[in-house]
Amino acid sequence: MMKKMMAALIVLLAVATTVIAAPPGQWIHVRVISNGSKGETVRINVPLSFAEAVLPAICADKLRHGKVKFGGKFDDVDLRSVFQAVRDSPDNEFVTVEKPDESVRVAKADGNLLIKVRQKRTGKNADNQNVDIKVPLTVVQALLSGNNGELDVSAGIHALSAQGNMDLVTVNGQSENVRIWTDTRNTSE
Repeated sequence: MMKKMMAALIVLLAVATTVIAAPPGQWIHVRVISNGSKGETVRINVPLSFAEAVLPAICADKLRHGKVKFGGKFDDVDLRSVFQAVRDSPDNEFVTVEKPDESVRVAKADGNLLIKVRQKRTGKNADNQNVDIKVPLTVVQALLSGNNGELDVSAGIHALSAQGNMDLVTVNGQSENVRIWTDTRNTSE
């Protein structure tokens, strides 16, 4: 009787440890707030597991079976080799472009690829935007795991689901604000 109770206790402890250690499901959120006269707001909240399951079923234009086909200018670039070089390099700022009305910065820091764009345009119709993009290198590697000439979006989403809570894209402009992020909540704030 004592052996059965100990075995049951060990099994219960193992199950409890697994449940406690298992991360809650990740959700991807997209929020677009228009600052225009209509003041529209769009919110999209999707479990990453749902996106990962549905993507292979979509066959539209260049998106087929969870993979995006691309070509043209990228045909002459070995993206995997470029990514390998970026991944193997130390954290640093790779590219900085400074113009009077815009600056662009591409860097690697803490296992992430970072892109920052700052617009400084003047004039009546200037819609300056600050854009911040943060993509974990594990997600980039997953995206590049497909065949040549394609991005494996399903693999990228799968890799993203293991990253935890993070801001991926923010765009702050005069006409609209955009935020794309992941967390474990099923609502967007």
